[in-house]
Amino acid sequence: MINRLYEIAMRMGGSDEGGPGFRPQYGEGFYGAYVRDPDGNKLAFVCYDATPTG
Repeated sequence: MINRLYEIAMRMGGSDEGGPGFRPQYGEGFYGAYVRDPDGNKLAFVCYDATPTG
């Protein structure tokens, strides 16, 4: 879901502030993405209990 939200935000004119990925410095299972909307607001899409797949 984080990846999808990031893709939608980028398609709607957002700018990248940190692509989707695990961020272990914030805790195990922390997966997030950051965008800046066209008005300059920073948005965070976050999951706290993600598990790696693959």
